[in-house]
Amino acid sequence: MNKNGQIILIATILITIISSTVACSSNSTTPTRVSTTVTPTVSSTITSSVSDADIAAIRAWADSETETTLQGLSEDNLAKYTQYGDAGFKTAVTQAILDQAATALKAQIGTYVSKEFLSTGTAQGYILVYYTAKYTNSTVKVQMSFDANHQVAGQHFVQ
Repeated sequence: MNKNGQIILIATILITIISSTVACSSNSTTPTRVSTTVTPTVSSTITSSVSDADIAAIRAWADSETETTLQGLSEDNLAKYTQYGDAGFKTAVTQAILDQAATALKAQIGTYVSKEFLSTGTAQGYILVYYTAKYTNSTVKVQMSFDANHQVAGQHFVQ
């Protein structure tokens, strides 16, 4: 299976795990949380660009929060994974969900190694930060979604 197939498989597994835990009606104004491991449904298309000064300010907190979140997922450590999460993220991610997600992730792409910043922007009231994440068996693109309080509102792997 190629890398894109692996990412799709991981996303499918985690969407299945989480969709039974968190659901919002499609006409709700509250973001629906789906994907790897809980993320607001935010268009992958950035709707607002960010200045270089704002990128530096965002990275000052987003890089460390993302590092901790990715490490927590790879280590299957709930406290570490949800440390910077907003209330919805913390409520949606149980130890059982994290166990399943971490196991599937390790089987597909390995253990987390490092990340590299790609870009940032905003969409639907969220700050989106994209990274390339290196795992022992693959490299994938990760979208981190942060709320206005700089808390992790979601994370998912994208193609």
